Amino acid sequence: MIRDVAFSPDRQTLAAAHPDGHVRLWSISQGKELAAIRCPKPVFCLAFYPHGGSLVTGSDGDTLVRRWDVASGKCTGEFQTNADWNSVSPVAFSPGGKTLVTNGKGGSLLLLEA
Repeated sequence: MIRDVAFSPDRQTLAAAHPDGHVRLWSISQGKELAAIRCPKPVFCLAFYPHGGSLVTGSDGDTLVRRWDVASGKCTGEFQTNADWNSVSPVAFSPGGKTLVTNGKGGSLLLLEA
């Protein structure tokens, strides 16, 4: 079961979040899988950086938002959340990509410098 999907800013790639801990990247024009990024926890949500090249994931059983380089599939950073529960969902960027929003304490929203 796919939990979330996101289009890359150039609309050429679709990322799909899978509960097995993979983010699968698909070519829109070719209709084929390009790569799979292996995440350490089941992925609940994801979002591409507005300027492309990276995406972030939020997971079940975790309080970290992870940043991934799309080309290499490597984790390039982590953001600690202050969520009351052990789960990160949703994630979204401001239009300019400078701010990341996710869940925070008591059902609030947490704004992070991206």
